[in-house]
Amino acid sequence: MTKLYGIFFLGALIVGCNDSSIHLPVLENDTAKVLQIALRNAFFERKLSESPALFRSNLFHDSILIDTDSFPKRLLPLTLDTLKFKFESYPQISGLLSNVADSLKPNYLYICCLERHDSVFSVLIMSRSTVNFGGGGGLYIEIVKRADSFIVKYTLGNSIN
Repeated sequence: MTKLYGIFFLGALIVGCNDSSIHLPVLENDTAKVLQIALRNAFFERKLSESPALFRSNLFHDSILIDTDSFPKRLLPLTLDTLKFKFESYPQISGLLSNVADSLKPNYLYICCLERHDSVFSVLIMSRSTVNFGGGGGLYIEIVKRADSFIVKYTLGNSIN
């Protein structure tokens, strides 16, 4: 009977390890909350210039590519309202887009420079292109934590042409 349980456990472990749909939940800490607020500002407040280029050609089922070399994906949401994210490293993104015409290549999202000074968080979100001189844009945002609330204090957007 013990061997039967051991075989069952081993089988369940192997099946579980091969299931690529298993995702770790997003951590609900201050950093994850700040990133969600920054992403909401970038997309739903339309403050990230060149954000339409992230959706170009619908190659990834309406998912936005996010460069995981820029930020740990465990802190980023898999979805945000109607937005879906696909996490890849830059070499994987380049490989996925290698056979796509330059004019159809979507940009990818690059999140970096998250810093915290006392109760003020700052983060930079960029829409980048894999095409040389392909353009993009960025959004610098500062978010203040007051008690259990977060307030957007400052935003600055730019366009890369």
